[in-house]
Amino acid sequence: MSERIVFKTQRGLRIVGILERVNTDRIIIMVHGFTGDKDMCGKFVRAAHYLARRRFAVFRFDFAGSGESQDTYISLFGQVDDLESAIALVQSWGYTRIGLLGHSFGALTGLVTYSPYIRTMVLTAPVTEGRIQPMFDNLLFRSWIKLRGHIRLHMKRVFTISKESLNERDLTRPNIILPPVRCPVLIIHGDKDTTVPLVHSQRAIKFLPKTAKLEIIPGTTHEFNKGWHRTLRIGTAWFEKHLPERTKSQIKKYAS
Repeated sequence: MSERIVFKTQRGLRIVGILERVNTDRIIIMVHGFTGDKDMCGKFVRAAHYLARRRFAVFRFDFAGSGESQDTYISLFGQVDDLESAIALVQSWGYTRIGLLGHSFGALTGLVTYSPYIRTMVLTAPVTEGRIQPMFDNLLFRSWIKLRGHIRLHMKRVFTISKESLNERDLTRPNIILPPVRCPVLIIHGDKDTTVPLVHSQRAIKFLPKTAKLEIIPGTTHEFNKGWHRTLRIGTAWFEKHLPERTKSQIKKYAS
C-alpha cells in the first residue's frame, strides 16, 4: 500500500516521499538522479511495486529542489543531508536493515552518504568521476554559474544549481569517495551510456570491496528505457542475497 510521507530534513527543508509499507524489517530507499524525481519517469514506481511484492518495504522521495519537495539549491552535500534524514526517518519506523537503490547522481549521493546503517547498494549508471555531463563542461555555463553563484534551469520544473555543485562535481574522484564504502555494492551499467561512460564504472569497481560486482546491460543507455526489467530482476536478486527475509522470531530476537 502506497502512503504519501512529508518530513523535514536536518536543514529544515520539506521533503515529499512515498512509502510502500510492508510488514518486515528490511527496506529499500530509492535515490533519484540529477534533476530527476521520486518516480524517475515511472521506473522507480515500477521498481517499488516489484520490490514490495517480494516483501521489501520501499521508500522513494524527492530531494530538496526536485519534484514535489521544497525549492532550494541543488548540491551534492545538500542531497547527502536529505538522504541522511530519510535514513533516520525509516529507522524511526522500525526498519533495521537498509538497502539503497540509486541512479546516476543519486548513486553518488548514496556512496558519499555511506554508513554501517546501509547494508548493501544497487547503483545504476553511478556518477563516480567529475565533470561527466556536457552541461558541466560548457564554458559559458561554468562562467555564468561562477559569476552569479548559481544558475536556474527551466525544465519540467525550475532547478537551481549552485556553484558548490559545480565544485563538487569537479572534485569527485573514485579513489577518494569509494574506499570508505564497506558494504556489498552492485553496479548496473548500460554499454550504450553516453552520459556516464561505462568505463567509469569499470574503474570504480576496483576501489570497492571484493564483494562488489559490475553487471553490464547490452544496448542500454543512461536512462534505462531499455533493459529496466532485467535491471530490476538482477537488482532484486542482489537485495535478496544481502537482505534476506527473516522469520518473525528472527526479527523479534534481533530487536531484543
